[in-house]
Amino acid sequence: MPDANTELLDELIMHQVYVERFKKRQLTDLQAFLQKLMDDVSAQLGQRGADLEGTARSARLDQLLRDLGRISDQASDQMTGMVRDQLRDLAAYEGGFMYTAVRALLPVTVSLTTVAPVQLWSAVTTRPFDGRVLEQWFTDYSANQKNRINEAVRMSVVEGETVDQTIRRIRGTKALGFKDGVVQGITRRGAEALARTAVNHVVTTARSATIQENQDVVKGEAWRSTLDGKTSEICIARDGKVYKVGVGPRPPAHPNCRSTIVPVLKSWKELGINLKEAPEGTRASLNGQVPASETYQTWLKRQPRSFQDDVLGPTKAELFRTGGLSVDKFVDEQAGRGYTIDQLRAKHPEAFNRAGL
Repeated sequence: MPDANTELLDELIMHQVYVERFKKRQLTDLQAFLQKLMDDVSAQLGQRGADLEGTARSARLDQLLRDLGRISDQASDQMTGMVRDQLRDLAAYEGGFMYTAVRALLPVTVSLTTVAPVQLWSAVTTRPFDGRVLEQWFTDYSANQKNRINEAVRMSVVEGETVDQTIRRIRGTKALGFKDGVVQGITRRGAEALARTAVNHVVTTARSATIQENQDVVKGEAWRSTLDGKTSEICIARDGKVYKVGVGPRPPAHPNCRSTIVPVLKSWKELGINLKEAPEGTRASLNGQVPASETYQTWLKRQPRSFQDDVLGPTKAELFRTGGLSVDKFVDEQAGRGYTIDQLRAKHPEAFNRAGL
């Protein structure tokens, strides 16, 4: 029978599949808002084509840009309002899920504390991620969207483009799936990054808040990263590490981060229960050990040389293979970023010698 921490890890990994599905549904909703924005901006340009004539500093153009700015602001308000509501519901759900998942692995004699949805949402909105709180992310996105539309229109005027060419600059071309346009290209990527990063922040914050309220049964937080070629250096380095509750770093480590945290349950002895085996009726034993599942480093070692080169870069991959450096040596844990090759050479000259670099 697997131990409780292994079962909990498996449960949360499976749950992550549903979190990813939530992200995809949210991105579908965002696409509808961006499509309407693109249509509204195009319609405004079509009606006000004469205002594009002349210099980039004309009064008529300034008024057109203000009108386009209002359209962009309205779209941003509607979009961020929808995202905010979805994230608030997600926070409440994730807090409940975390409580239920842990509770199912503990005997009835061990009590757990739930976290009220209002407390979870407060934590979500006040705890910064990647240097900004949630509302600042929304504000920055809205400002960037409006600025990009205005800059595209001004550039069209400077280059003497027609109305159709200006609209094409905003919308993009059908041949490229409109990905080369301001709205569908740059703005959509920004919206998707915001949504994905915010969902990760909400899930992590809800889990963390539940963990902190139940430190009598949880002794640590394990960082878990996705095992594929898209994982960042910092997430590769942190995968499998266990931090003290409320002390270590938390995802998202960067925009579009897919890492998560998993609570590490205490053993029966640490809980003050003098038992070698789990009581009858519980699903798994509590030994307090970190689940011996595969980390990114052990997984990466088994991958082809070409994949290792692609993920780490040729030089770091060789240091990993033959220089004796583990993946956590490639990053500055405190700064949350990777070391340059020159910095690594200064820190680990012996590894470069072993790798023949």
